[in-house]
Amino acid sequence: MARRAQRIAFMLLPGLDHFTHDLIASLPVPGEVEVKPFPVRGLNDLDAACAWADDAARDTIWFEFCWPPFPAMIAQYDFGGRRVLMRVHRIEAYETSHAASAPWHKIDDVIVVSEDMASRLLAQVPGLRNATALHVVHNGVDVDRFVPRVVEAFSIGWCGLLNMRKNPLMALEILYLLRQEDIRWHMHISSKGGDPVALDNFSYLRRRLGLVAAVTVDGNVSAAAMPAWHARNLVLLSTSLHESFGYAMAEAASCGSDVAMLDQVGAAEFWPDEMRFGTAAEAAAMIKAARPGRWREMVVKRFSLNAQVEKLRGILKPISHDMDFLRIGAADEVLDHLASGHSALRLDMRPKEEMEAAEFLLVSSGYKRVGQSQGGILFRV
Repeated sequence: MARRAQRIAFMLLPGLDHFTHDLIASLPVPGEVEVKPFPVRGLNDLDAACAWADDAARDTIWFEFCWPPFPAMIAQYDFGGRRVLMRVHRIEAYETSHAASAPWHKIDDVIVVSEDMASRLLAQVPGLRNATALHVVHNGVDVDRFVPRVVEAFSIGWCGLLNMRKNPLMALEILYLLRQEDIRWHMHISSKGGDPVALDNFSYLRRRLGLVAAVTVDGNVSAAAMPAWHARNLVLLSTSLHESFGYAMAEAASCGSDVAMLDQVGAAEFWPDEMRFGTAAEAAAMIKAARPGRWREMVVKRFSLNAQVEKLRGILKPISHDMDFLRIGAADEVLDHLASGHSALRLDMRPKEEMEAAEFLLVSSGYKRVGQSQGGILFRV
């Protein structure tokens, strides 16, 4: 009997599934990989996911966000040998302690979107790599859906929650500077709301600066309508104080919009100097010199959904049980096994310092960590 396809069960929390839609649609491969979302309200939903993903040697339980109740659920649940993967986002790695208290000894793999987020996660959990494989996978945009269309001159897009982190008051200041020279500049805002302090002050400053008619709030633009929303804008303006990646910038650039974003920690990992500003005056100058279409090729090459999916498939690929993993039982055996040239090694768990030294030797010698099995960490060339 032919072996069934590998199964990936996505555990999703209400309101925190927005980064998974494209992945759930794109990861499946007929006859090879099946993907199924499981909205989580309690342990019964995790039971259902494990009943579906019932091949412990090949299937994976994917937890999207390190957010309650996931850490507590993972800590108390018996996964029966199934691979457990978690994707951690900016808010858990930067603004909360959820990642610091997660049961990493029960999580085989963790995925973050940037080197900056990886560093922040490791700062919260210094011993993370003793139990969990850490992967950096950049987000990807469906470049076949986010395509250029007719651009409206003098149209600026701004999107996101109206909260203090997104810094919408600076956007008003930039628009005000632009309209001092040309009143045709107009801003469209895509937002599903925000916090009271930011909303009240945004409304107040909008009136004070005489920008009520110069700002159109389009509300919560649907995912289906987002490509057209981006494509009509000459420029996307981002005033956010921090983004782990910046999906909106990638989507807008793919649609042909130019991009002006407030420079921030970690931005240089993704976005060129020509996109980033430090003052409102710099932003206004960049917007006036906007060149639609100049960033699309960069997004296609570096941040496509296809590239993201291929990297994830490589991480999720089941470890071959036909491969003979040679056991390394003690730290002083590592050099001996390296000399043997064996292509697959299993490093038994050991104290933190020994584990880090042994793993360093293996990685430096060209081995790649591929997973965990029966209390050991697996490496292969």
